[in-house]
Amino acid sequence: MDATAAMAGCFGVGEFPAVLRRLVVGMAEGRLDAECGGVCRSLWLEAGQVRSITSTAEEEKLGSWLVARGMLSARDMAMALVDQPEGVLFGKLLVEKGLLDVETLGQELERLAISIMSSLLLVAGSYSLRPELRLPPDAATMEMTTASLLMAAYRVLPDAQLPLDGLAGESYVWAAE
Repeated sequence: MDATAAMAGCFGVGEFPAVLRRLVVGMAEGRLDAECGGVCRSLWLEAGQVRSITSTAEEEKLGSWLVARGMLSARDMAMALVDQPEGVLFGKLLVEKGLLDVETLGQELERLAISIMSSLLLVAGSYSLRPELRLPPDAATMEMTTASLLMAAYRVLPDAQLPLDGLAGESYVWAAE
């Protein structure tokens, strides 16, 4: 498959790992947008590795995630959103306000990324790579490889929901890669 073919397309249930595999092999850079049922999940790639994931689904946004996990009160989230200056990342603002420390922010962003990735394993959708878009330099990034992120995402799924077709060696990124 040539590089331009990996830039956009569709994937079925359990097929998203194959998309990531092609991007890892091609050492893709930029933002990969995966559209599924009206939700856009954006994966920021550097040298083929996922460094950050965001989502338009309210329950997959950092503030809602932290409130649901009891790490932040709904009031503190609302006040931080009101105070958030244009161009300042929400996680950075939470650290600046003393609502989270850097280590906790990193751990929660990793957990959220795993949750978002697991939801991408269970849906069909479309994707497009936007190589001109880069992760902001002040964004918190994950230290996981794309392969370890995928394996962690599979591990959080109940066995009954596992998309077994995505586990074929030619279809997913495995830890040794």
